[in-house]
Amino acid sequence: MKPLGALVLMRRDGRPGKNDHRRQMSLHYIQRKRKTKMRKTAKAITAVAMAAAMTVPAFAAGITEAQAREIALKQAGVRADDVCYMTVSEDYGDGRQEYDVEFCVGIIAYSCSVDAATGAVNGFYVSF
Repeated sequence: MKPLGALVLMRRDGRPGKNDHRRQMSLHYIQRKRKTKMRKTAKAITAVAMAAAMTVPAFAAGITEAQAREIALKQAGVRADDVCYMTVSEDYGDGRQEYDVEFCVGIIAYSCSVDAATGAVNGFYVSF
């Protein structure tokens, strides 16, 4: 945005111009228009965010985080006691709800994507 202020109203030589009062009125008009446009934009963004929040179903319809952890551990073939750390996060992969389960056993790191609706394993990665 261009700065609006007294500098806009002056001529290059610094003397006041012939039609400064008209410029001042148009300056206030531009400021009002910008504020109105910003309010409308903020309202539109809020409306879109609220509509998106209403259309996205919660993860509660399918499996729980605890079930996703168990599925990932079973896929890796390790016990929960051997795990150093584990993180579970909700995600959308390929337009589907899924849980991303990451955990470590010793120096081996595992990453598993579990479908939140069915409990199927979408992806499983092991890194050393």
